[in-house]
Amino acid sequence: MQHSKPNQLLITMRMTVLFSVILFIATSCSKTPPESKPRYKVLLADVVKPSVREVFSDISLVPLQTEGAPLVAMVSKTVFYQDKVYILDEKQRAIFVFDTTGKFVLELKREGKGVGEYPLITDFEINKFENCIDIMTCYGEVYSYSLRGEFLSSYKLPYSIKAVHYFANYSKDTVVFYIALEGNRLLFYSKSKQEIVYKGHPYPKCNSNLVANPFYWYNGQLLLHEAYVQERYVITPNGLSVNSYLDYGPHNFSKDEIELYGSEKLMHDVVSGEFSKMVNVWQSESINHFICGSYCKKKFYCAIFDKHSNTSVVFHEFTEKAQFPMASFIGKDLYAVVPPQILNMFISEKIAQEYKLLDLDKINLYSNPVLIKYKLKSDL
Repeated sequence: MQHSKPNQLLITMRMTVLFSVILFIATSCSKTPPESKPRYKVLLADVVKPSVREVFSDISLVPLQTEGAPLVAMVSKTVFYQDKVYILDEKQRAIFVFDTTGKFVLELKREGKGVGEYPLITDFEINKFENCIDIMTCYGEVYSYSLRGEFLSSYKLPYSIKAVHYFANYSKDTVVFYIALEGNRLLFYSKSKQEIVYKGHPYPKCNSNLVANPFYWYNGQLLLHEAYVQERYVITPNGLSVNSYLDYGPHNFSKDEIELYGSEKLMHDVVSGEFSKMVNVWQSESINHFICGSYCKKKFYCAIFDKHSNTSVVFHEFTEKAQFPMASFIGKDLYAVVPPQILNMFISEKIAQEYKLLDLDKINLYSNPVLIKYKLKSDL
């Protein structure tokens, strides 16, 4: 029986495909692809007790004007914008504005039920797209005022939304709302359409009320971080994309643990110190550094990362018997607003002497808060 001769071109093509498959498998097995997203590690095993001089090259204090200015009763949130500091006082349902030299500028207090008045303040922010102050209530009402305090406009989320806790203007038209409860935690609202255009981010099921504020802007992107999860997200028009990770090593919560414990037990056990897990509380970022504050076993920890040298420092307190407050990057420097009653927690006598700061005994405990400016060393 005579056999037909195989087509030489077909054999060559088959051999080429086979060789390509073998090469791909061999390459895939021999090399582990590098992780493309930054991972910031905050490990209790790495906690040190540095001197303030090892971390900061300079510290300065600016008492905010008290004489001839209204008194701030509670520092609930601070926002820095165009050389001014905006302070939310939830107790008085007002926003106080000072410049960075400490001079009083404005008191925005419009509590009431009339036109241009709000019933309470749950959150606020400076709307950089409209150059105005936006105030939000927990009922999903948003009131806009000029930077001089004049009422501009208002809008309200649909009645189906029972409560919101934080918000951020994503664009001139889109506003992102965060609900710190179980269910869809993220809502995108279109002001032009007057409707919710996106609803999502339900997992893991948890109550995230422990975060000071889940949003912050960096490098033209709006970022989201939460109390129990490692992922740090960037907000996109279609929802969320992972930006980086905050890794607590053996003190991470797994997503299964978060849902197994449930929101009520999580909140109770974290606050009471019964958990040995780390919880993310606040974050800020500059072109050179990333900083975060975390909580574990009734202690607050601060971690500062140098993005260029890949070095970091993790600490609870300094050798000068002082801790570090919740702060925000303004350019390359860190700013914090601290009530005078607890200033000595962050500025001890030794620090005041070292940096030749004003006499702490001369600060009236019933005066307005103090602005602290920290200048990081170029090398940590």
